[in-house]
Amino acid sequence: MNNLFNDYLVLLNQMTEELKNLSELAKTKNLAAMDNDIMSLNEILKKEQVSALAFRGMESKQKSILQSLELTDVPLSSLVEHYPKEQRFEAKKVVENLQDAYKLYCCSSEVARNTLECNLHQIEKIISNIKPSVEGPGYEDKSPQLPKKMKTDFRA
Repeated sequence: MNNLFNDYLVLLNQMTEELKNLSELAKTKNLAAMDNDIMSLNEILKKEQVSALAFRGMESKQKSILQSLELTDVPLSSLVEHYPKEQRFEAKKVVENLQDAYKLYCCSSEVARNTLECNLHQIEKIISNIKPSVEGPGYEDKSPQLPKKMKTDFRA
């Protein structure tokens, strides 16, 4: 049983490291968005997808371990209380590190998201101000035209 508790702490440490990695990616994404570097942004998004897949694997493993420990309904904040007394200090430290890494990731990703949204709004504004050329193909005048028989010449 103690082995499962240790395995769970190892898993939480892995999640912490992955969140730290995601925080760095979010900071880099923010810088790339501010520099309008689409190629770097694309690479960062690919790395984020890899991290998301890694998290899915960790969540599956987490669910399995929690079921084995019969702690599926225990929130992370009260996990320490369910650990053996000799491991509580280490568990508390691991949980706090994970929570801190999550808070940092939330802040970093929020900044990057806001930067991307501002850039998208600027793009939308530029696109809405561009008037299409009436002379180009596909940009015909869209105002309705009456048939010749319905047109009249009123001169009074």
